[in-house]
Amino acid sequence: MGYVCYDESAVTTPIFDNQYRIFTDKKKYREAAQACMDQGMMLTDLRDENVHYTILEKMQQQGITNENIWIGPRTVGSLLLTMSGSMATYQPFAKGEPNGDGPCVHLWNNYNGEKLNDVSCNNKYMYICEEQDDAMKNMVGLLDSLDVNEQKVKWDESGPACANKGMQLAKDNSQVAHMSLLNKLLLEDVNKDMWIDVRKQGSDIISSDGQVQSYTAFHTGQPDGNGDCIQLWSSHKHQWDDDSCTRTKGYICEEDI
Repeated sequence: MGYVCYDESAVTTPIFDNQYRIFTDKKKYREAAQACMDQGMMLTDLRDENVHYTILEKMQQQGITNENIWIGPRTVGSLLLTMSGSMATYQPFAKGEPNGDGPCVHLWNNYNGEKLNDVSCNNKYMYICEEQDDAMKNMVGLLDSLDVNEQKVKWDESGPACANKGMQLAKDNSQVAHMSLLNKLLLEDVNKDMWIDVRKQGSDIISSDGQVQSYTAFHTGQPDGNGDCIQLWSSHKHQWDDDSCTRTKGYICEEDI
């Protein structure tokens, strides 16, 4: 059976019917993720042991040894999530990992790729793409609906600023919605505080339309009473932080759907 190679750095894996590809050109995580998406693929979810060890076997056959390899899941707070926002249930981390070195995860050459490690997303590694599943196709649609704005405004100015674009301030009311915001900021290489459509009202968490939501993504120790408006906090991997609504920050808009 023949396979079409997208570029010379791709190592095809026929055992997966061309579903997976190993790329040997080294990129930062965001660059690798974008390269996969540009081909209608995604960084692999590494969904189970069978996939993991078949990939390792193919790497060995191709002479790829002593290399760190990017995969898709990232640490988000205490969770390990795929790029599509679902829980990554297969988590063969090395002992003592993840230790907070960074949100991005790779097959670790210290263990011949058999264990995972969390590191800075700015490291440059080889990477593995796989065919997009329906959840990732949905995520791509969400990413296309988002617009990151680095111009700083107060929280109550961010909604009208989005409305001027024919959009609305982005909601963050589910695990998938949260991951879409994190993905967008990562892919656009933006590491700044961002307003979103979340605020506190007494003991409730609400959006600007008054809807109370149960989903939260506060960083450890938050909220701490610094304000009623919620930001994606750049100092802590864009987890939630409560801050004064009069402070100026960037903001994320979404299409009004």
